This record gives sequence, C-alpha cells and structure tokens, in this order.
Amino acid sequence: MPSSLTDRRPVLALALSVLLVAATANAAIRRPVTAAGVSVRVPAGWSRIALGSQSGTPRRILVVGTAGVRPASATRCRLAAYRIPRGGAAVVIAAQPVSGRPGGVENGIALRRLRLGRGRLQCYPELGGFVSLHLGTRRFQVAVLADGGAGIGRIADALAVARSFMLVPRGR
Repeated sequence: MPSSLTDRRPVLALALSVLLVAATANAAIRRPVTAAGVSVRVPAGWSRIALGSQSGTPRRILVVGTAGVRPASATRCRLAAYRIPRGGAAVVIAAQPVSGRPGGVENGIALRRLRLGRGRLQCYPELGGFVSLHLGTRRFQVAVLADGGAGIGRIADALAVARSFMLVPRGR
C-alpha cells in the first residue's frame, strides 16, 4: 500500500495544475467600467467608487476600487482623495481640457511604465503612482493607490486596471 509522498506526486501535481488554471481563468475575467468617455477593465471584487466632492482641475471622472474604498472627507488632494482599507487598492482617473494639437502617440508606453512606490503621490504616504496622458483634447491622470499591506496579487490587479485605461465613444 503506497503511503509515501513520492508515490503521491502525480496526484499532487494534477491537483496543483487544476488550481493554477482555475486561478488564472478567474484573474483573466474582467468587466468594463465606463464613465465620461473613458473605460477600464476591473476584476471580480472591484467596483465603481463615488467621485466625492471636488473643485478645480483636473477633475476626477472615474474611480474604481476594492471593497471598502471611499472618498476621504475634507481633503485638498485631487488624486489621493480616497481612504484605502487594509489590503485594498483603487484607480483614480482625472481629466482636464487642453488646447493645442490632439495627443495620443506615447500613451501606451506611459501606461506600461506605471510603477508604484511609497510617497509618489502628493497627500498619499502609502503605495502610489500615476501617469499623465494626452489623448484627444484632454489630459488625463491615471493614478493607482494601494495600501501598504496589499499583496502582490492586489497590486498586480491595480496596475492591470490602470493599464487597461482607454477612451470610448461617448454614449457607450
């Protein structure tokens, strides 16, 4: 009667493979969230967050995040105007009109280069980062906010959401 771990390796390998495929398939399922002519794709457990009060420019046009993310009360911060719960994350998109020629050439590169670090966003001491994009006649700021206790999977999800940013025709 086999009882050693060596004899069970094929069964363990198969079980691990099934779990890995299931986890990968779940991570790949992302639904679009759209507002004000922009869209991002979010994984399960993420939802649209209230914009909160704001004044001046740029103006927040779309915020998505994990459970528990909510607007901060009485803040002068434009991008980091959210309370992020332990292990949570959010993506904040702000826009302002610009004059001159429509932009859009280097935006994919900028999104791929988005990195997080402590203190990279004004008013936010935890993990954060942002990029500025000039698309059409607007300049966008795409920011990621993550709690310092967020795991690598949560951070990867947040970066994937930010990098999925795109313009959509109005009315969609």
